[in-house]
Amino acid sequence: MTSTRMPTTTAVPDHDFRALMSKRAAGWSRRKPPSAFRYGFPFHAVPQVLAHFTAKQHSEPWLAGRLVRSLAADIARWQGVWSLHQPSGLYRLDDRGPGSLCHALLIDPAGVILAYTTSHSDAACRRTGIPAPPAGQPWLASTTERIPPDGAVNVWRHILRVSTSAPIAVSGAAYNGYKDCRTHDPGTHPLPQTMPNWYLAAQASATRLAPLIPHSPGQTYRIHDGTGLAWLIRIPTHPGRKPTALRVQMSPADEPKIIPLAPRAAAQAMTDPQVSLQDADR
Repeated sequence: MTSTRMPTTTAVPDHDFRALMSKRAAGWSRRKPPSAFRYGFPFHAVPQVLAHFTAKQHSEPWLAGRLVRSLAADIARWQGVWSLHQPSGLYRLDDRGPGSLCHALLIDPAGVILAYTTSHSDAACRRTGIPAPPAGQPWLASTTERIPPDGAVNVWRHILRVSTSAPIAVSGAAYNGYKDCRTHDPGTHPLPQTMPNWYLAAQASATRLAPLIPHSPGQTYRIHDGTGLAWLIRIPTHPGRKPTALRVQMSPADEPKIIPLAPRAAAQAMTDPQVSLQDADR
């Protein structure tokens, strides 16, 4: 197979990328993209795009790379609308929902995603009928696998909807801790087989804790959920942000219990992964 990589344009300075996506920007016209973009091109996103995506969507930062690559692969192949900015050689890919712009990407000819925008967060999206992950092979892009293998289903829309709508954010460390705990001591819990299902299981467990958490800005809690897990959860000081699950470990408690941590114990538990959550308040 011949290479599909093409030279990257340098016609537009970095700080102009998002301005270029404005409807008022001149030089745009509908145009079919290179065929490679529509059939499994391995898109990449610059760090600024991932940070902007996280801020706009209120999703977990560690998921941003997977979600952006997955949405690019999906809408590029199926329902996206392509335009070309003739002066710079950059492409715009739009994903429109009911009466609004759900996602838009600015992509250079080498497949690098240079900018992202949306008219709303996914939690406020009017798009309905997003299916839950199938029983077979739900898939999200990783750094090494950016297009779904045969038989896999790209489930980025469902994962993004759960991530943006959930009352608690699950950090990457908490996700890994949850997975490790359930893998080593599954009990009566069936083990997910794919990354999307592991995330959904961790998020469902964290969401069940939301009604138990006091609203105390800046406070950190150790919460025993009664299912064999202890969660370290931090309440943000900013009113627009969610509580975040920072760590998960095994717990001997057989019923829910909430323990507020003193500032020093909280700081140690948040910064030192070797500290047992059982000893965090001692």
